[in-house]
Amino acid sequence: MILYSLIGICISALAYFIASSEHTKVDGKIYLACFVLHIISAIGYWQYALATPSDARAYYMGPEKWVGEDLTTGAVFVTQTVQYLKGLAGGSFLDFFLLFQSFGMVGIAFLIRSVLEVSTDLQERVTLPLIGLFFLPGLHFWTAAIGKDAPLFMGAAMCIWAMIRIEKRFPAFLLALAIMVAFRPHIAAISTLALLLTLVFDARLKARFKLPILAIAGGALVAVATTVSASLKVSLFSPESIADFLASKQEYGMSSTLGEGMGDLPFILKVPSLLFRPFFFDATGAMGFIVSFENVAILIIFGSLIWRLPALIRLSASVPYIRYCLIYSIILITTLSIVTYNVGLGLRQKYMVMPAIMLLYATVILYRRSLLSSSTHQHNVIPSAVGLMHPTEQSR
Repeated sequence: MILYSLIGICISALAYFIASSEHTKVDGKIYLACFVLHIISAIGYWQYALATPSDARAYYMGPEKWVGEDLTTGAVFVTQTVQYLKGLAGGSFLDFFLLFQSFGMVGIAFLIRSVLEVSTDLQERVTLPLIGLFFLPGLHFWTAAIGKDAPLFMGAAMCIWAMIRIEKRFPAFLLALAIMVAFRPHIAAISTLALLLTLVFDARLKARFKLPILAIAGGALVAVATTVSASLKVSLFSPESIADFLASKQEYGMSSTLGEGMGDLPFILKVPSLLFRPFFFDATGAMGFIVSFENVAILIIFGSLIWRLPALIRLSASVPYIRYCLIYSIILITTLSIVTYNVGLGLRQKYMVMPAIMLLYATVILYRRSLLSSSTHQHNVIPSAVGLMHPTEQSR
C-alpha cells in the first residue's frame, strides 16, 4: 500500500508554501534540491535500517510490550501510532519512512522561512554559505526516519519561526509544544522555559501581548513538567530521584554498543563530544567520515558564534527570538550533554538544537553584512522588538 508514501511526499512538496511567502520568496531550485535530498535520505536510512538494528524497525514491527501499554509519550506513542496506521491502511517499512520524513521536511521549510525573514528584515541576500546550512547531510538523514527525531526537529523549527513574531504566532508555538510533548515532553518543557525567560526580560513587548502569553506559557510549563515526571518516572523536585535517573542513563550507556561511550567524560568534554564527534580521529567507515566533514561545518558555525558572542549578547537584549534561541540552546545542550551516553545517540539528538543554532548563525552573518553596508549609521543601529531592522531604516 503506497498511500502513506504519497501522503508523505505530497506534504514535503507542499511545505514549499511554508518556506516561501508573499514577502519571503525561496528559490524553487533550492527547495527542489532540499526536497530531493530529503527523499534520498529517507530511502538511504530505510536501507540502513534494513541492514542494522534500529529504533525505526522496532517502531514498525511493534514490540508487544509497547503495543499493549496505555497510550503515553515517547517510544510508546510512536509505536502505537505506527501500528494504528498499519491497521488502518497497511503500509510497508518504506512507506512509513516516506511518511515520517515529511515531518523533517516541514521543519526544514520552517528553518528556511526563518532565515529568509531575517534576511528580508535586514535587506540582505542569503548567500551560498548560508544556503549551505540547508544541505548539511545530518539535517536530512536524521530527520528522515520513522521515530521521534523528525517530529521533534519540526517542533523546534516551528518554535524559532514563531518566536520571530511571537505576538502574532503564539498559537503556532503552542502547536509546536503539543507535537514535542507527544514525542519528548522534556524538550517541550525546555522550550516553554526558554519562552518564559525570554518574555520575562523583554521590556519592549507590550503588556497586552506579554501577560496573556506568560500566563498561558506558565500553565503549559506546569502541564508539561507533570507529563515529563510521569513519562520519565522521576520526581522533578527530588534531587535524589533526578540523580538516580541520570545514573541509570549512564549505566545503560556503559553497556550499550550503539557508539563510543561518553559517560566517563568530564562535563567540559561531554559538550564538544555531543556537538563535534566523530571527528576523523575516531571516525569509522564511510558514514563516520561524512559526519566528520559535517562536524567541521558545525565547528565553524559554533566558532563564529563564540567569536561574535559579545554582539550576539547585545542583540539578545533587544530581540526576543535571539534571546529565545540562546536560552533554548544553552539549556538543551547542557541537558543533552548530561544525559547522552554515547556518540551515536548524540549524532541524532543534537539536531533538536540545530534550528536555533542555525538561525543565530544566519542572523549574525546577515546583521554583520548589514552593518558593513551601512557605514553611515553603523554606530546607531537599534534592533527592533520582533526582528532585525535594517540600519538605514533607523534614520528615517
